[in-house]
Amino acid sequence: MKKYLLFFRNSFFALLTPVLFFTACSQQQGCLLNGHTMFGEYRKALLLKADGTVVDSMELKDGAFSFRQNNTVPSAMLVRLQLEKDDPIERLEMPFFTENGVVRMEIGEYIDISGTPLNNALNQFFDLLQQTKDALNAKEGVTVKEIKSTYSTFYKQQILFNRDNALGHYIYQAYSVNLTAEDLSLIHISE
Repeated sequence: MKKYLLFFRNSFFALLTPVLFFTACSQQQGCLLNGHTMFGEYRKALLLKADGTVVDSMELKDGAFSFRQNNTVPSAMLVRLQLEKDDPIERLEMPFFTENGVVRMEIGEYIDISGTPLNNALNQFFDLLQQTKDALNAKEGVTVKEIKSTYSTFYKQQILFNRDNALGHYIYQAYSVNLTAEDLSLIHISE
């Protein structure tokens, strides 16, 4: 009986060890950004904080770039693609959110960001923004007042819908200048 208990105990730990190892390795801590651009003229990718501070940089390899951030608090950051000789007019900058997991970014004629909940929501925000722009472009005789009102309403809705997450704060910081005074007064975001 003692032999069977010893076998059971050793077998249990032998079975449990790979499960614990797999579980520990599969719980990604930090954020891994894997990106690619189809625009071959860009040679360098930079990772920037929202305030523009450069955190990391790398040379593009066949349009691919990758950055790792170990912070676990969701926050907005930027990827900047630059030509070999940096020209501020030719830079491409794209926001994304650091949060636990793998973020995928494809920069081409269209931009696709995915992989984590906030980045999926950011991609949806940009898709809705494009739809709003397309709808305005399809209208004939649209006035400047209508354009301002449409964008203000759109940004207000997006900020309020995302008010409890980092995306709402990002939209507020980046786009609140487009809000009418009335819409701005309806938004209460703690910074």
